[in-house]
Amino acid sequence: MEGKETVLTEDGGVRKYVMTQGIGSSPKSNQEVAVHYTGKFMDGTVFDTSLERTSPFKFMLGVGHVIKGWDIGILTMKKGEVMKLIVESKYAYGEKGSLPKIPPNATLQFEIELLDFYYKRKPALDMENEEKEKLGEEYKAMGNEFYKLGKLKQAAYAYQEGVNVISLIREEEKTESIKKLWISLNLNLSVSLNGLKLWNETIQCTEKIITTYPNTAKAHYLRGIAYKNTLLLDEAIHDLEIASKLAPEDQKIKLELEEAIKQKKKLKEKEKKIFQKMFQSEPGEKKEPAKSSPPVDTSSGKEEIKSTTVDKSD
Repeated sequence: MEGKETVLTEDGGVRKYVMTQGIGSSPKSNQEVAVHYTGKFMDGTVFDTSLERTSPFKFMLGVGHVIKGWDIGILTMKKGEVMKLIVESKYAYGEKGSLPKIPPNATLQFEIELLDFYYKRKPALDMENEEKEKLGEEYKAMGNEFYKLGKLKQAAYAYQEGVNVISLIREEEKTESIKKLWISLNLNLSVSLNGLKLWNETIQCTEKIITTYPNTAKAHYLRGIAYKNTLLLDEAIHDLEIASKLAPEDQKIKLELEEAIKQKKKLKEKEKKIFQKMFQSEPGEKKEPAKSSPPVDTSSGKEEIKSTTVDKSD
């Protein structure tokens, strides 16, 4: 839902509408920002989007790396904000356009989501392990803030960035605190993905945890929920049984397990009825008497899961 119009230039050439409120402060010039965007002509035709790519678009703000309207608009955003930005041609591609995509004198509209911003830092690959751990903690804290506000998509992005950084550390170099952080980030990511009903992504994420740390009850629990929602009920029951053994006092696991068993029973009953109906005679159809057959020889010669909320521990 669009908010009220905010005019960002004196001539009205750049205007914004807040669709989702953000949190915290706004970025500054010379900071690197990460955004997702969709660009459209005024008739609604899409000419470009970052959503079809595997990662967000990152660039240095306020230094001419993008069209002027973007610099003006994104400087007013907050982290997690989604806005609709109307950019007239003089603040976009001007009289010449950007052929073949953008014609001359085109007014454009963009839906932009500000995911993150920061002063340019050295690449994570060049960081020491302690620096990577600190950055991972920052991403976790950011994700927790988004999660508390119900911004699951932004939370998932932050947790995934944290996972990516920690995954650069070799397994033999991971301290206990780094291992704990890696598990926590992946669990929080799984919780967010479950909340977004991205069941397959949840299964993939929890699979990574279980492969390395098979006694993580919450990972089995979250994967069990994802399996249940994709009707892979045998797999769901198996995971939930494991989670229940690892955390026997947790009632949420027991309830999910009972529900999965009931769901499987109902599905079997439904399949049985469908199967029986397939072999029922049509109305008025005469059945031939069954023919006798010769007899046939049939003999044969402790981890407790408090909830599906994210881990907010330090």
